[in-house]
Amino acid sequence: KDIKNGLKWTQKALEQGESLAQYHMGICYQQGWGVKQDYKTAFDYYLKAAEQGASQAMTNVGVFYASGMGVQQDLKKGIEWTEKAASEGDAQGQANLGTYYLNGYGVSQDVSKAKTLFEKASEQGNADGQAYLAYLYLTGSGVNANPDKAVELLQKSASQGNAVGQSFLASCYINGTGVKKDEKKAIELYEAAAEKGYADALYNLGACYSSGVGVKQNLKKALKYFEAAEKAGHPQAHQAVETVKAAMPSSLLKSIMEDVDVQVR
Repeated sequence: KDIKNGLKWTQKALEQGESLAQYHMGICYQQGWGVKQDYKTAFDYYLKAAEQGASQAMTNVGVFYASGMGVQQDLKKGIEWTEKAASEGDAQGQANLGTYYLNGYGVSQDVSKAKTLFEKASEQGNADGQAYLAYLYLTGSGVNANPDKAVELLQKSASQGNAVGQSFLASCYINGTGVKKDEKKAIELYEAAAEKGYADALYNLGACYSSGVGVKQNLKKALKYFEAAEKAGHPQAHQAVETVKAAMPSSLLKSIMEDVDVQVR
């Protein structure tokens, strides 16, 4: 009922061309809230809002263009819209653009620019910005390595339910980096991130079950997590799947479907 009422008032605002209403309709169509999920329609609403100056909508237009969601993939346009969003001060746009510069995705790799963007996003409390800025401090990329500062940022990110932050923090607990080693806590964090379909967390859980780190060794569960990681696009997951299959007795491999169900959303 609340969603229907919200859509009713949003529709009235749309008739007046309000960018915020267009942005929220985009979210409804993207998530399937009160309407049938439709990425193309979501993109159309986001674009209308973005063209009227809504910075959050600019960020989403950038994501849709970069991923080809609801529109023909166009990385150049995706970056252009993300740059617009970042320049308007949108924290998620800043974090997204930072990852492009960090990875050299569609732009020349520039860790210094990435750091600046992550800092801006983090200062606004953005969980992705906090997580990726922490990554720089963990690895010493463009900054002096500072595990304590990294963990502080990751705890902020993870507390917001951010899968990247949860997964990075889990790795800190596994290795005792910046925190006291705690494999049980690491597993809990990996599981929280894996529930959101985060590929690295799924892969790392597979590795934990494969080797018995923080959990009792269980090749059936390891295989399930590695397969889920492969579906989520993890580059090393396919080889891990084959390795675990080769190590499993044929009788155990046949019963694999009886074990825990891991879904990638």
